[in-house]
Amino acid sequence: MIEAITSIFYLGGFIALALFVYNLKFCRGSVCLSARAGITFAAFDAIAWGASTLMLARTILRSGYRDIASAGVMSPEMARAGDV
Repeated sequence: MIEAITSIFYLGGFIALALFVYNLKFCRGSVCLSARAGITFAAFDAIAWGASTLMLARTILRSGYRDIASAGVMSPEMARAGDV
């Protein structure tokens, strides 16, 4: 759940930064090129993060939360904390 919310906020921040840089009146030089490169890498990162979130959600929906804890996806400490 938290990963999905974080993915949504990350995607929203990436889109806001892309629109901000796109609408700049004066954007030249290495600083602007670095910002554009950062936006490009953030796009790939957002796609990868979203795919990771979808795979986790699919696993949880198929097998349930307890099965993920027993399959070794989570650390033993996290699994014990869920048993409380």
